[in-house]
Amino acid sequence: MKLNKPYPFFWATALILFSISFLYKNSNQTIDVNIYDTYIIVAKYHQIIFVSIILFSIGLLYFLHDKLKVYLTKKLSLIHTLITIVGFTICLFPPFNSQKKDEFPLLDTSTNYIQPTIIIVLILIQFVFILNSAISIYKYLLKKL
Repeated sequence: MKLNKPYPFFWATALILFSISFLYKNSNQTIDVNIYDTYIIVAKYHQIIFVSIILFSIGLLYFLHDKLKVYLTKKLSLIHTLITIVGFTICLFPPFNSQKKDEFPLLDTSTNYIQPTIIIVLILIQFVFILNSAISIYKYLLKKL
């Protein structure tokens, strides 16, 4: 299957994750983030819904490019699509999202750098989409003139 139109992949992944989120609606699973003296606690249900909205929005941007006939570079679209969908899915589900209980809860001795690394890669890969979009819009405008 060719990746001429990546927005169905984003929309399908968003729909699947949105459906899976209802399995976590009544669970007590959370993600805890400690930033200096502030704790941020987000329920797994809300985390999955948020990622679904992000994936749907990215799919909508690809759809708008397609309908406006601003064609993106296929290789950059493929790289962006694969890394974004796989990365978000890996971040949401174990083993990278599991939290182990320490003997001393105030002393964080965990050295799990996999999930933060994946999140940084996901943020950086969005710049590939922005670059791809800017290049394509520039080419489109040059062709129109």
